[in-house]
Amino acid sequence: MSSGEIHVSQPLTNIQTAIDNIIAFGSQELESNHNYCQDNDTLIRVLTYEHCLGARCFTYQRNETIDCPRGCYEEFEGEAYCIPSEFNVWLWVIAFLIAMVVLIAVVLLKGWY
Repeated sequence: MSSGEIHVSQPLTNIQTAIDNIIAFGSQELESNHNYCQDNDTLIRVLTYEHCLGARCFTYQRNETIDCPRGCYEEFEGEAYCIPSEFNVWLWVIAFLIAMVVLIAVVLLKGWY
């Protein structure tokens, strides 16, 4: 049974609140990011976001599950990563060596030594 009360709000209050919430979710800030190995093949990335709307602030977490085909390695608390493939490691080593050769060649050719 109702008590016969009628509750009236401003006509567009809910629309403005919805728009403010959409803007707040779009401008959220990453507070923290830490990773851990769930098992030898799975990396869990925990992202903590905060968004504020006026004086109200909301914090929420999002967990991302990442499959690590070559294994998961945890250095210490909060610092874990998927082990990169050997191809990627060698690619970075070769790129570094090429960059060093180019840098040395430029220094020698320009006479900056």
